Amino acid sequence: MWISILNYNIGQIEVADITNFDADIDKDSNIDTNQIAEMWLLSNGYNSDEVSYMLTDECPLCVVNNVETNLNL
Repeated sequence: MWISILNYNIGQIEVADITNFDADIDKDSNIDTNQIAEMWLLSNGYNSDEVSYMLTDECPLCVVNNVETNLNL
């Protein structure tokens, strides 16, 4: 699972693979993907009032001037 974070405070988009963080969550619990993302954000020092995020199954693709760039760094 990937998270794309729009950080209003610094005016940029950040992308991170949170698959391993997701694997640490007990699968029998009733935690959904948004709760996992919120826990990841908090554990990585993000303030939820300063960021918006989007979750995707695959690494996002960035298109600038009709050129695709894979953000999988």
